[in-house]
Amino acid sequence: MNGEIPDDLAKLEPEKLADVARTKGEEFARNIRVSQIRNIYSAITRIRNEYQSSGKSFEAVHRRLVLLRPRLAYAAGRNPEVKPFQELFDKAIEAVLRSTKKNEALENFFALAEAVVAYHKFYGAKD
Repeated sequence: MNGEIPDDLAKLEPEKLADVARTKGEEFARNIRVSQIRNIYSAITRIRNEYQSSGKSFEAVHRRLVLLRPRLAYAAGRNPEVKPFQELFDKAIEAVLRSTKKNEALENFFALAEAVVAYHKFYGAKD
């Protein structure tokens, strides 16, 4: 699975999630500066906080999750090196929306975002 997102993000096992995050975080560290993904990660963190404060209601964050996609596209349009990051998270959002277990998929989405950013920094991404 190395670096691949399943069609249903709820099916992404923790070991595979960590593998995807490590692979992609290392890849992104070569070309993407921390500041280029900071705004996107901040938006994901706000969605996660809203999700948790809503009693973990997918419906409470559905709109914001969908509207994260154009934000990702904008970031990739401004900085072409961000395109692989945008593609990964666009596919991850699609895998959440397609999931039959939306809450589980959303939890995996948040974990994936956090892990990718952590490995991105770990592998030496520049500020």
